[in-house]
Amino acid sequence: MAARKRVRPTNSRPKRKTQPRLSIKYVSIETLCPSSANPRRHPDKQIALIAANINRHGFNVPILIDQHGNVLSGNARMLAALSLGQTTVPTVCLDHLSDAQKRAFILAENRLSELADWDRDVLHKELQHLMNVELDFEVEITGFDTIDIDNLEISIEGDPEDDNEDIPQPEQLAITRPGQMWLLGDHRLVCGDARDPANYARVLDGNQAQMVFTDPPYNVVIGHNASPSARHREFEMASGEMSPKDFVEFLESFLSCTTAACLDGAIIFTCMDWRHDHLLKQAAEGIGLVHCPSSYKLE
Repeated sequence: MAARKRVRPTNSRPKRKTQPRLSIKYVSIETLCPSSANPRRHPDKQIALIAANINRHGFNVPILIDQHGNVLSGNARMLAALSLGQTTVPTVCLDHLSDAQKRAFILAENRLSELADWDRDVLHKELQHLMNVELDFEVEITGFDTIDIDNLEISIEGDPEDDNEDIPQPEQLAITRPGQMWLLGDHRLVCGDARDPANYARVLDGNQAQMVFTDPPYNVVIGHNASPSARHREFEMASGEMSPKDFVEFLESFLSCTTAACLDGAIIFTCMDWRHDHLLKQAAEGIGLVHCPSSYKLE
């Protein structure tokens, strides 16, 4: 087995070229070439988010290239610019680097940022600030979505469910089955599908509702998203498996039944996460309802 050749360090150091002054130059995007030495892959979701940031905030970080137009840093930004139809982009030419330096620089650019840690308190504070002010863009273009923000808040402020761990478990399994109705004094509780008009008829017993409060599934995978402890089961449906079109149809189906069971002028309070509220609006307006959003913060 051949021994691996090792390069021994020497006392003499190669002379380093003088760092040139960097300048930004706008060039045609067609003259740029993605580097074959870049080990990073860029999924469509990342490119879309970068494009959204460029579209909203501008192209604020130049692409770093060599004297031949090879991209050393900024491949994702270049792809995002292409998706937006941009023809020119800002660049900085690093023509003072050797081939080995270019390769090392590419690796360092992609790796070193991964070695940093998040200050979770500061991150939480900044995200909460954006959530509480009026914006003309979605917070998720930062790369943090609703689930990330909720999990961050739980990790900092604690999981409310932890306070309930001492609640004794029931001695027997639940006996309620679909179709069963429980009489609770003057109230009726039916276990059934909210898309079935027959269930409304049973629980209302000839009356019509003046107000409805409903919290349908948000078409979000529960898993570790509702709580890091992952003690929640998935919903039977609309638990992340539906397309936007299917989810709108799902919302329309139960809202139609709910509306038919209400008096004229009744209010239907329907909970929904902000990421899917536009689909709730589409479903409501699709069956003739007026969508009036109201936001609140869970304490």
